Amino acid sequence: MPIPFTAPLPLKAAAAQDWVRLLLMVHRQLQCPDSLIRHPLVWDPLVDSLIHGLLLVADHPYREALAAPAAPGRPAAVRDAMDIIEARPHLPLTSSTLARHCHVSVRTLQAGFQWHLGMSPMAYVRVVRLRHAHRDLRSADPSHHTVAAIAQRWGFTHLSRFAAAHKTTYGHTPLQVLRAPH
Repeated sequence: MPIPFTAPLPLKAAAAQDWVRLLLMVHRQLQCPDSLIRHPLVWDPLVDSLIHGLLLVADHPYREALAAPAAPGRPAAVRDAMDIIEARPHLPLTSSTLARHCHVSVRTLQAGFQWHLGMSPMAYVRVVRLRHAHRDLRSADPSHHTVAAIAQRWGFTHLSRFAAAHKTTYGHTPLQVLRAPH
């Protein structure tokens, strides 16, 4: 995807001056046929550095996003727990069983979920189960299925809480979704 740079390069900025000096040094080194800079182990990361440097000093629409600190990656235990939840939302999952399967303490798993997803592992379980219940409501035949049966299948035992969570998430009550034409 082409990046629409705004010209000219802000050469009065110290970072831009540093980048130009690096570019000139690379250009001088390339004039020498036996320069170490020509070795792929040196050249490839140097080209990446020149490109990244240009993206950091030049004005373009993506500059702020590029300069912002990257969000930390999800730790393996959080990813593993999410995979377990997504694959088996119908099982009686608890924070302790998830933590045990992921080889971390409950507290570590809860802190990881809070940090990376903004919710507890059990809140994530409810989100996934609600998604599955919504899918089932949309595809069910209202003459053969009830909201209560679908809710219970996905572990929702308190129907009014299920209905409130469903309406908040999807904008319609479970009964409206069940009765909607398919």
